Amino acid sequence: MEVSSPAAPAQVKDGTGADIYSTPETHQLSANWTVSADPESGISKYWYKIGTTPGGTEVMDWIDNGTYTYVTVTRTNLSLVRGTTYYFTVKAQNGIGLVSGGTSSDGQCVDVVPGYITFNDNFESGSTGKWDTTGSGASITQYNSDSGTYSVKCALVPSGSHISVKKLGVNSSDDMYMGFKFKLGANFTMSSDRVALLRITNAGDSFAASVFLNYFQSKYLLNCEYTTDDNKWPALPGGLESFCLGYMPEISANTWYRVDIHTRAAGNRKGGAELWLNGVKQASLLDNYNTTTKAARNIEIGAVSISSTAAGDIYFDDIYVSDSLLGSMAVVSASTGTPAIPPINPPVTGPANAAISAYPNPFLLSAGNTVKFKISPAGSEIRIYTVAGRLVKKLVSAGGAETTSWNGTNETGERVSSGIYIYRIADVNGGSRTGKLAVIKLF
Repeated sequence: MEVSSPAAPAQVKDGTGADIYSTPETHQLSANWTVSADPESGISKYWYKIGTTPGGTEVMDWIDNGTYTYVTVTRTNLSLVRGTTYYFTVKAQNGIGLVSGGTSSDGQCVDVVPGYITFNDNFESGSTGKWDTTGSGASITQYNSDSGTYSVKCALVPSGSHISVKKLGVNSSDDMYMGFKFKLGANFTMSSDRVALLRITNAGDSFAASVFLNYFQSKYLLNCEYTTDDNKWPALPGGLESFCLGYMPEISANTWYRVDIHTRAAGNRKGGAELWLNGVKQASLLDNYNTTTKAARNIEIGAVSISSTAAGDIYFDDIYVSDSLLGSMAVVSASTGTPAIPPINPPVTGPANAAISAYPNPFLLSAGNTVKFKISPAGSEIRIYTVAGRLVKKLVSAGGAETTSWNGTNETGERVSSGIYIYRIADVNGGSRTGKLAVIKLF
């Protein structure tokens, strides 16, 4: 009788062929792995999971990869965060159901590219100058921002008109990710209907999607609606029926919330929307409808449509529009600069015998911030390269020091651009190891 588990895959490689360090894709991830063996009952299937840590499940938990022994997978319809590294973990299952341990890849980082954020505003200028229109009742305020000093306050009165700020032409593609933070003031009240916190329109300024704050059974609930080519209005996580309690997230006053929405204009029933709250996906209705005429072009934030019973203040902050999800990162501006660095080939690394790490990773580059390389043993040399193999910076740890800091500048003292960098640490015993570091510029 068989009692042994199958062998785990010897290696899991990111990508569909040779192992990759980074990927330009923002909606799919691929991996392939070596074939496992079980001499008694054979391999019946493989399982995989994806995380933002080796062995993690932050993206998805174990997925059955089929009854056949496939050794490659591409997972689509993901919303990936630029500058974040994603890891596949794979295990094998034999003919009687026993499974191996998991083997993790060394990760693939989603490329950070210039211009991927097409609009952002944290209102730290003290004005709404970035917006095309500012409605009466929308004003800059201090002391009620989620980060920094300023936010936008929309002061609602019962049966009043809509109050908002509007920006035209923020997006030119079929996919748009848009995020904002909001807070209901302690004086906010509503006893029926709903308030639209966000309205997204197409090139003709016709409705494409909205995020709503709903009043239902003495609770404030959040959801999203979008429209299709044939004038359907799908709602996610659902409409205002009683069964939606427990599905729609509940909103409390005097608390900041982060909302992200993804809209996609597409035919062949590939269009739709997705909604996140505080970094957690609440619902997804992609691959359901035709939305070819609903490509997002304009955004309007505030109390865009108002219940006749709504009164009090709503605050908004940290607004962005991008080609990809920003996740929990701060709103950032993309750089188009190129570091002045000489071209060389990156060295071949030997066996890893140095316990190292780089933190924080991603590294948010701004004045005074540094990334630290933890080194053991002390006395190591660190070299930082672009993914094209150009040397950016060489660092030498001080005698006895176990960490070395980098301030994000190249050999000529200029700040580097946002992007993925490769670091290599060579220790005093002759060992070396490489890793990947995402650099993102803040305001």
